[in-house]
Amino acid sequence: MSELMGYMRLNEAFQYVDDEFLDIVEQEKRKKKKKPMWRIAGTVAACICILLLPVGVMAARWFGLWDLLLQKEDSDIAYFTVSDFFLSPESLALREWEIFLAEYDADRSIFSNAMEEGFAPEGREDWLLYGVYSYEMGEKLDEIVKRSGLVLNNTMDTITFEELQNRVGGSFIIDADIEDYCQVYEYGSFIFKGNAELDNSGKVAFEFHCIVKGTFDDTLSFWLDYKSMDEWRYETACGESVWLALGASHAMILTETSDRYLMVVVPDGREMGITEDSLQELADMIDFGILKDMQLPETSGSTPVSTVSIISVHGYTDSPESQALLEWQEFLTQYDADHAISNALGNNVFVAEGRDDWSQYSSVYSYEMGEKLDEIAQKYGLKLHTAVNFIDSDELMYRVGGDFVDRESISWSYMYEDGYFQAEGDMELSGCGRTDFQFTRSVKGTFNDVMLNIRQVEDYTDWQYITACGEPVLLALGSYKALIFGDFEECFISVNVLLGSEDGMTKEDLQELADKIDFSILKDVQVPDMRGDSD
Repeated sequence: MSELMGYMRLNEAFQYVDDEFLDIVEQEKRKKKKKPMWRIAGTVAACICILLLPVGVMAARWFGLWDLLLQKEDSDIAYFTVSDFFLSPESLALREWEIFLAEYDADRSIFSNAMEEGFAPEGREDWLLYGVYSYEMGEKLDEIVKRSGLVLNNTMDTITFEELQNRVGGSFIIDADIEDYCQVYEYGSFIFKGNAELDNSGKVAFEFHCIVKGTFDDTLSFWLDYKSMDEWRYETACGESVWLALGASHAMILTETSDRYLMVVVPDGREMGITEDSLQELADMIDFGILKDMQLPETSGSTPVSTVSIISVHGYTDSPESQALLEWQEFLTQYDADHAISNALGNNVFVAEGRDDWSQYSSVYSYEMGEKLDEIAQKYGLKLHTAVNFIDSDELMYRVGGDFVDRESISWSYMYEDGYFQAEGDMELSGCGRTDFQFTRSVKGTFNDVMLNIRQVEDYTDWQYITACGEPVLLALGSYKALIFGDFEECFISVNVLLGSEDGMTKEDLQELADKIDFSILKDVQVPDMRGDSD
């Protein structure tokens, strides 16, 4: 699971809101203590709250999902390497899918039955596009894609290379023989094959892949042993900087933008005569400038997917916690770009004597990184975690000071010395059934480095809601995921719900889930008794 900001206190979020709104909130809190069964009244109150907001506040999307976004400004991410690509959510999901396929239906009996009977799952044309021939396969594909925060393509067009170039807005490859058979997928991903005559290596076959971020693409096979490949940065003839990778049996050219990966895969390597010079010659044949600026091609009646959105699970954009996280991420994206330091570490664990706090952050693997983490934390007035315990649900309830949810709904959790904790579990909801969730309480004044991929923020509908315990929260419902946020004086609480409207979740279901959480217990952070891990 692998595999994404700032904060403002709730009172600060309300600073532009009418006094009448604040009175309503207080009245609702008092009502909840007397009469828990209040959903209709709460919904009406939430609607009144929004209606009372000044127009300027509504236009600014006060206290909304947009205010949690962690967006990089640059669309061309120069530090992204070939190795980094193979650690992306798109690649990790494909690797898991291929591992499943390698073990599934070894004797091909299920496939034979599907061919005889005709496998045609109603309403799941996307499964067929990925070669699925049983419900078990389709459900496994859905599980992998959903967990990775991706979407499946639903349609594909087969077009000529000339038509592909027309769709992207120009000729982007020269001196190559391209097969007149190009596959274009719903959100703009495409693939084609070709051959190029190279001075040092003769005729070389290649595949060109454009993969739209946030989509699951199974056209790239993971035969690449990328860890053994040599990587280097190269500026092509068109003036664009790309990464090149050369191994014994394969080679690769890669670059990316904010919304796509562009790669050329050569199914030959040094053993077949591919040299660094010949790989650079192939890169010079491609105008990556056109490809980076191009309009993503569409299939019939489809709309390209927008940029994947990464949010904080610790608070809103202008808080010190989120500003520190953004600065830390910017540092990480540029540090050790050639992986020389991490490769030298190998399988060993970096340990700095007397710095147990550094060891709480898995991204720190050198003294330089630890010192940078200290610098950022000090700049924003934050502390670092120093100790962690892995605890069961009974211990979690004890340490937070009460049962904030049904303790049977928590499957595992861990907690830091300041009261920060993460937990996973599931609940039964009356409308959509059993629902999985991931729960995080971030204590303000502490640095945390966790982010969340929510696909596209435009996909969500968000609204303010007062829960059964009388505390106001922000709810957001998307097609494949739902979110709950509570911003309090001492902590920020986020709930990542692994179910969305496409799975049958409604606004009422999400409000029911929020009502099952007692935020009044969680908002007051007590120093936990760090008495060790649970047995």
